Amino acid sequence: MYLLLNHDEAVIGLAKRILAQHLKKIEPTWSHTNAYLEKINLRMKKSGLIEIDFAALNGLIKQDLEEYKDSIVIEYKKKYRPLVRWLAGNFKNINVDRGYLLHKYINSNARNFVKTVGQQLTDQPVWALPGDPIPNDQTVVLRNVINNKSVIQHRLANRLPFWFVDTGYTNFVTGKKRWHRLVENHIHHSLLKKSCFPADRLHLLPSMPTPWRTDGDAILVVENSEYHYQMFGTTLSAWREQVRTELQKHTDRSVVFRSKELNRKIRDNLYEHLQESNYYCVITDASSAAIEAVWAGIPIITLGRHISTMVARTRLSDVNDLYRESIGNWLCAVSYSQFTEKELYNGTALKLIKKYHA
Repeated sequence: MYLLLNHDEAVIGLAKRILAQHLKKIEPTWSHTNAYLEKINLRMKKSGLIEIDFAALNGLIKQDLEEYKDSIVIEYKKKYRPLVRWLAGNFKNINVDRGYLLHKYINSNARNFVKTVGQQLTDQPVWALPGDPIPNDQTVVLRNVINNKSVIQHRLANRLPFWFVDTGYTNFVTGKKRWHRLVENHIHHSLLKKSCFPADRLHLLPSMPTPWRTDGDAILVVENSEYHYQMFGTTLSAWREQVRTELQKHTDRSVVFRSKELNRKIRDNLYEHLQESNYYCVITDASSAAIEAVWAGIPIITLGRHISTMVARTRLSDVNDLYRESIGNWLCAVSYSQFTEKELYNGTALKLIKKYHA
């Protein structure tokens, strides 16, 4: 089994070594200890006696050491992520032996998803970097689409085995990246309406969806990124035109297309927009926007494989007959399809995926 590291994972060991060398140059200031000793020295000059309160001195030394430790931690947090991003962004220009990079990463204490989940799946991993050839008869473990588009496209088109880790489904509710998904042989879970899941993880969901709306005006079509469509053998423009043409056959409602802003820093909050809007339905190919729409109470049409298909229509011809039925079992399914970082690391995620998504 191949464990395919992203560039940001591959440089972790190198980044930690660079930072270690940098942090060694930071020295404690001993400001509190020195100030106390200076007072002792002044008193000695006046009285000729050395009077030291060792309990107080010990406390000041501890205080200085705590501040020294804090300064190390602050500097590490300040430098680590930017350094990893820079090294990953300049990966091709880093003149470091790949064997060295892999050795530093494998033997580091880093607990990243590909490394941890991969080692739960096999005790004989073959480590790989983006661009490395991976035999078709070998399973590969990888994280997110970035830098892995061609691998995923090849695996999907030829039905080759892989494990995929990426962002979970309900992080939009809190804005925090707490949840992650683990999927076998695809990038999204596919749920059948007859599938049943336990309800004992429902309490982990950040909130409950709003009841279905029964009115609304325009239809919102949420587009995915260009590379998403390329992975499935088409283009964004072709998909957009196909949706537009098919909808015209079945409805005279106005249709609004929303493009995907790749820059998260300037991206509008879709969930807030949906809550404030009066959309009749939301159409996606395979996007978390479908989950956000359900949470806002807006019926959905999902055209590609996605976890939302259990509570969606999957054909544009059904635009006048939207799904507004129960979503209880689907919520249970969502809770069994996303996991915390801890659950991925301790094996809970893999255990539940194998049991309920086999």
